[in-house]
Amino acid sequence: MSCESVIITDIIELDYSNKSLVITSQDSDEVFLKSSISIAAAITAYARMERAEILLDESLDILYFDTDGFKCLQKITELPKYKHLNHDGLGALKYEGSFSDSIFLMPKVYGGIFKKTGDEFTKLKGFKDKVEFNQFKELLLNNNEKILTHHKWRRDMLNSEIINSPYLFKFNEGGQIINFTPLLFF
Repeated sequence: MSCESVIITDIIELDYSNKSLVITSQDSDEVFLKSSISIAAAITAYARMERAEILLDESLDILYFDTDGFKCLQKITELPKYKHLNHDGLGALKYEGSFSDSIFLMPKVYGGIFKKTGDEFTKLKGFKDKVEFNQFKELLLNNNEKILTHHKWRRDMLNSEIINSPYLFKFNEGGQIINFTPLLFF
């Protein structure tokens, strides 16, 4: 890549440091299939640093957190300590609603029923289809297992295919997930 073909499209000044993130584009038809692991790691680490103050705040009753958000008993956008923060921009602390009933099983596996609408929301790591909230409850309370199936797009350099990909979702007697791995059948 020559310097003449690179165009700087944006410069983002990082708060609390003398560093900047320079976003560039290249005027080329060439496609790069590799991702930048170092940039992804830096962004994730910076997000964790920004979130650390909130996670260490003993006045918040945090029920769950992962890399991109957290759930707590308080409405953080109304708390005096956090009211001044931007709650609308990219990466901001957005209030997404309150649950009347919720379950947090592990990172990226949780669900709830919204207080205002009664609508269900569930998130199941690596599983794109909808899972009913009651299925989460049954799994946790009855110590049973569930095999869920969804269509998954797989591609490599030579082939692309859509496969049915079953997941075994199971808890042990202590209520801990003991197997949450894709079962690959070809």
